[in-house]
Amino acid sequence: MRLHKKVFIDLFVKMIGFGVCIGIVFPFFTLLFGVERSTALSPLFFLSCVFAGIIVGLMGFFIVKANFKKRLLNLINNMIKVNNKIISFQDETLDNEAHTDEFMISEDSDDCFGQMADSFNTLVQTLMETLYFQKGHRIYIENLTENLDLKELSDYALEVLIGHSNASSGALLIEKEGELVTTSSYGIKEGNELETNNMILNVLKTGERSFLKFNKDIILDGILTDYRPSELILEPIVFNNINTGVLLLATAGKLDVKFLEQLDIFMRSFSLILNNSLQHEQMQKLAALDPLTGIYNRRFGLNRLKEECSRSTRFNSPLGILMLDIDKFKMVNDTYGHIAGDRVIKRIVGEIQRILRNGDIVVRYGGEEFLVILPGASNDNAYKVAERIRYSVSQSKTIYGENEIQVKVSIGIDSFPESNVVDHTDLIAHADEALYTAKNTGRDKTIIYNR
Repeated sequence: MRLHKKVFIDLFVKMIGFGVCIGIVFPFFTLLFGVERSTALSPLFFLSCVFAGIIVGLMGFFIVKANFKKRLLNLINNMIKVNNKIISFQDETLDNEAHTDEFMISEDSDDCFGQMADSFNTLVQTLMETLYFQKGHRIYIENLTENLDLKELSDYALEVLIGHSNASSGALLIEKEGELVTTSSYGIKEGNELETNNMILNVLKTGERSFLKFNKDIILDGILTDYRPSELILEPIVFNNINTGVLLLATAGKLDVKFLEQLDIFMRSFSLILNNSLQHEQMQKLAALDPLTGIYNRRFGLNRLKEECSRSTRFNSPLGILMLDIDKFKMVNDTYGHIAGDRVIKRIVGEIQRILRNGDIVVRYGGEEFLVILPGASNDNAYKVAERIRYSVSQSKTIYGENEIQVKVSIGIDSFPESNVVDHTDLIAHADEALYTAKNTGRDKTIIYNR
């Protein structure tokens, strides 16, 4: 029964009351030991016993208070520390470990105080680990959302996941356009060979985590690490119940068990931001490409030409361009319709791409006009490429129903540094002038800009 809201005052009253009760009962207790009744029940003896009981009660109170208060104050002080730590936690720099020693209670008793200390220490340990995990996860998400570039996104995520998991190596594989692609790897000898690994493909198919432990005498050729891993985890990357990739983590030691329990939280965050990155990449790709032919559109193509022109000027390296136009294309549209005209355009783009080298760029400059960028090409080089394109187009046919449509092209050429140009617009103007000359002098020919 509570007598007062303050525990020690309540204890004081009860201890004094207990002492008074002992003092009252003690005289009657002495009768059992042969004390004269007149002496045991005398007022003076009664008062002496009550006074002695009060003294004993006071001594008991102070002993209990001295013994318990120090422990309780220690617990209170540590609770205050924890509370202040939580309040200031958001403003602190995140350490690699959750330091909890300063909050722990040292208690060597085996009774309820020892149990209380153990419970408090466990609570603090769990709380601090949770706080550090939450802050680490928040920083992880903030950094992920700062950049939608798939490569940089994957590199950062893998770096964090390897650091938290105690892994020695790892890789992120993402499914793009039906193909599994290694977007980031660390400590892997041949990361691209992971894309055909059966274990990884099985995790991508099932969407279920695979955690493997290996004996020291087992050699893993398929993992392609420079060491023999003892533990390996394959974690599916899932977004809206669709398997979009796989995370691989491997170590020669042991993966962090607590991190593995939290791994699905990290992966859910990553899968959401990954989906945004893939959509952003797709939107950028769509914004850069001509929807009919799949080649660069004019706006993006001109930016690429500007970049190549700056690079050529900086390193004094050749740069050639072709301006190509389909001869009498309006007649094709008028005769066979625009669908047939679109097929002709797509076929011509296919012929151009078949002839160009890796690194060459073809741009749909206008309706039936194309710009071809040839890094490292002089006028002679560009002329040879142009003639191969012109001949290939003239020999090919577009089948449209029962009709075989054949067209020819005219091409204008200019190049740097053979041509004295200020920037990429001069190159285009010169090549366009050469194209105009080819059109006005009979079509189906290639003309180099006449300086």
